[in-house]
Amino acid sequence: MKSYEVLRRAFKKKGCKAVAEELNLSHSLILQWSRGQNGQSEALNPLDRVAVLTQVTGDESLLDWLCAQRGGRFVRESEMPSLLRRWVDQIKAELEWLMPARIQSRKPGEESGGSRCRYRLAGGRCGNPHARI
Repeated sequence: MKSYEVLRRAFKKKGCKAVAEELNLSHSLILQWSRGQNGQSEALNPLDRVAVLTQVTGDESLLDWLCAQRGGRFVRESEMPSLLRRWVDQIKAELEWLMPARIQSRKPGEESGGSRCRYRLAGGRCGNPHARI
């Protein structure tokens, strides 16, 4: 997706005029940002400027700061596999802590499989009044 398409979507939610008023910018500049290069806009939009700044400086802390403003953090694509594994391990550990495994011990000679209902009715149906039917 192109930067001007992202801006166009974002501006649709509130409207170009309202965005221009809040940013204290001209309505025409906001429209230029959402037009892109095909619409012959010569003004670099803020997203393009951040991309150019990051490329020129070689410093991704700009992106990290931007993500932090919205409660996130910048993650390079190459970091994803290790981060995903770490997150899965954290979730697994939390689930194990929240729902400890219950060991079901069987008595010798007890039938395996089937339902564990104590209130078994004739015909094999569960007779527990609180059981879901």
